[in-house]
Amino acid sequence: MGSIPRVGAACVAAAWLCCAAGVWAWQEDAASPSRIRQLIAELGHDDYFVRERAQAELARLGLDALDALTEAEGSDDIEIAARARYLIRRLQVEWATDQDSPEVKELVERYQAPDEATRREVLAELAALPENRGVPALCRLVRFERSPVMSKLAALALISHRPEEEAAAARAEKISEAIGASTRPAAEWLRVYLRAASDTEAACAAWESLLEAELQARRDAPHTTRPEIVLALWQQQYQFYRQLGRQVDAAKAIESIVQLPDNASRLPRLIDWLLEQEAWEGVEKLAEQHATQFAQTPLLLYQLAHARSLRGEAAKAQEAVEQALQLNPKDFEAHYAVAQELSRHRLGRFVEGELRLMIQFNPPGHIYTLACQQWLSELLHDRGDHQGAAAVRQEAVAAMEANINAGNQDAIGSLDPAQFRARMHYFLACHAHEQGRREDQIEHLKAAMAEDPTDADVLIALHRIADLPAELRDETMRLIRAAAEEFRNQIQAAPEDPQAYNQLAWLLANTDGDKQEALQASKRSLELKPNTPAYLDTLGRCYYALGDLQNAVKYQRRAVALDPDSGLMRKQLALFEEALGSPR
Repeated sequence: MGSIPRVGAACVAAAWLCCAAGVWAWQEDAASPSRIRQLIAELGHDDYFVRERAQAELARLGLDALDALTEAEGSDDIEIAARARYLIRRLQVEWATDQDSPEVKELVERYQAPDEATRREVLAELAALPENRGVPALCRLVRFERSPVMSKLAALALISHRPEEEAAAARAEKISEAIGASTRPAAEWLRVYLRAASDTEAACAAWESLLEAELQARRDAPHTTRPEIVLALWQQQYQFYRQLGRQVDAAKAIESIVQLPDNASRLPRLIDWLLEQEAWEGVEKLAEQHATQFAQTPLLLYQLAHARSLRGEAAKAQEAVEQALQLNPKDFEAHYAVAQELSRHRLGRFVEGELRLMIQFNPPGHIYTLACQQWLSELLHDRGDHQGAAAVRQEAVAAMEANINAGNQDAIGSLDPAQFRARMHYFLACHAHEQGRREDQIEHLKAAMAEDPTDADVLIALHRIADLPAELRDETMRLIRAAAEEFRNQIQAAPEDPQAYNQLAWLLANTDGDKQEALQASKRSLELKPNTPAYLDTLGRCYYALGDLQNAVKYQRRAVALDPDSGLMRKQLALFEEALGSPR
């Protein structure tokens, strides 16, 4: 009997392999790379039964053979390529294991979404999970995700997330163990990245080769990579050069980054990174290359102004600011969106100009005007201009009352005049305190408390005043307890809303409340909304209240790094550092 034809033989044996290659398990019998290579070669053997045995063994090996099978899909031998594709098609990867936490399992379930944007969000969330809980799942994606792009993005999620110092060693160990002997490019990126902790010079040299390979892939196999992946590799190469003090090479890396194609689609984030690296020249070159886009985009102009300001070019910086303010004249929504973008990109120093412009061209008492006055007053208070903050609130209150008196309640929407008056009196109390006018401070705080008995800042300010009259002290303590209970009720009603947790933590940590309850509430707010500066500020205060000065300084520094324009956060950091005795 003659040998069975080679092409299409994989389909003939499908029934035989069903039990062997159903769902590939995470733990199968190990095989050496050389044995796997031999089996791959035997997929193209002239003898049909040799081909079948090789296919059955590769099916049994499962995920251990995936890298070699993926490479074999491109084999010139059509039998090898067909059988490799057949085996890979049978792969049903269970991304979660019994050892994973419920949170990881939930995220992995979301990863099954068909849109890439959701999957990218999941990668970032897995990387940011505390106690390195998401690391094993990310490493599985690095090793076994069929899409080379998603495999690489999973590796970059691990690389880009900077763990806390005490967790770094454990994280590195988990990554090293989980990626195993995978030969995929993304796995090799992780190995080299981990090597940098002990030998930055060797890691830098190896990364240069990895970067060149990715640039080659961009030219020859563009479906396996993305422009943002190439950018991320360049950025890491730059970091290695900086760590080694190779400033000339670092400057050349910036030039290469600025010249990358597709920069136009990622300018804001790229400029944020250049600003963090103090690469002012890179920002200027981007402004020259994309002059039209800069001229039409307020955020880019403000970023350029910030770079010029840091270079000491105040006049040129102001030119960019004026150009940004003149865009979209009298379009409130456009300018409000710009103000929000400025906050997200840590450019709060420019927000005041946008807010004052909107207040100027909108009628008094309009809900848009009131929203801007609310924001502006808090901004001025944060900078220490308490009198100016109170004046802005006073104007808003007068306009709100005029609308109400005219029967135009709808004009102010859901905004509460009592809360506006409470904040106005609180700012006046802060101003009186700075001037040493104790009685005026107390009277303004009493007025604020009467308007809004749940304003935590007002209650905290009263609680800190020494020798209050007994009746006022008792009333303050009663309202503190009542406000805390109100925040707990809000948490119970909306357990996924981080704001109530933060409010409760701030109130308890700054008064005589349960400090452990405050700490747990603060941590929960950050679980729900990680890396929020205001919530990190609260966490720092919680640790300070517990006497844990190391953590107080640690998290307060993180808050300030995320919101460097906040005067109140910097003031609290100075207090914590002074208590710890550490340099500022």
